[in-house]
Amino acid sequence: ATAIEQMSLQTQVIAEPTLPLDGARMRMRGADALILIQTGKGADAAYPPAKLYEYIAARRPIIAFIDKDSAAAALLRDVGPHTIAAPNDLEEQADKLLAVWRKWRNNRPAIAIPDQTHLSRPAQVARLAAFLDKNLPAKP
Repeated sequence: ATAIEQMSLQTQVIAEPTLPLDGARMRMRGADALILIQTGKGADAAYPPAKLYEYIAARRPIIAFIDKDSAAAALLRDVGPHTIAAPNDLEEQADKLLAVWRKWRNNRPAIAIPDQTHLSRPAQVARLAAFLDKNLPAKP
C-alpha cells in the first residue's frame, strides 16, 4: 500500500503520474495551494529550486517547508505573503497548514497574490536571452 493509503488520505491527496510542463502549469494554476518541500541546508539551500519560480508564476498560495534562512524563503518573502514553516518542525507545519485550510474553508483566499509571471521560467529565459543578445558580440 502507498503512504497515502496507509494514512487513509485517498480523498484528500491525489498522486498522479508525471505531466508535460504545460499540463503541470495548468494544474498549478488550478490548485488551491502549492506545497514546496526543501530539506537541504548549506549549498542545497543556497539556490531556490526551479519549481519555486513556476509556483510563483502560477499565482497560488505557496506553503513552503523550507529553511527560513534559505534563498527560497527570501524569495518567497520578497514576492508576497506566502506560508513558510521549518522542514523539521511538524507542529509548526501542522499549524500553518491548518491556518491556510481554515481560510480556504471559509471561502477566503489564503493570501492575495500579486502578479509574478515575470518570474516564470519562460520569462526568465527570455530575459537571459535578451541580456546575452545585447551584451555578447555577434559571431563572425
